Amino acid sequence: MKRLKITIPEKVKSLFNTTGKVIIIAASMIIGFGVSQLYNAYNERGKKPAIIQVRPGKPMTETSIAVNERNELMIIDRQSGSYQIYSDSVGRAIFNLYAAQLYTKINQ
Repeated sequence: MKRLKITIPEKVKSLFNTTGKVIIIAASMIIGFGVSQLYNAYNERGKKPAIIQVRPGKPMTETSIAVNERNELMIIDRQSGSYQIYSDSVGRAIFNLYAAQLYTKINQ
């Protein structure tokens, strides 16, 4: 029995070579996208959205505001005497906002 030799021209070989690479890359991207979507769907299934509890604000008649010697902001509850201390950067930021508000009131 004689074997039949099939010769494939070089242009056809290079075409199949580059096309094969493109197909492999496209297939891996599609599979990766599908797997990531399945992963996200699986992880999101058991999670509940976070509920943020916001405490109601207190009027100025019930609170006092002070700045201590370290430039920390103190918010004092007049009824119970309890207080909260915030860092100096918060105190400065609120003071700058208040000062800017007074400055614009005076210069209008």
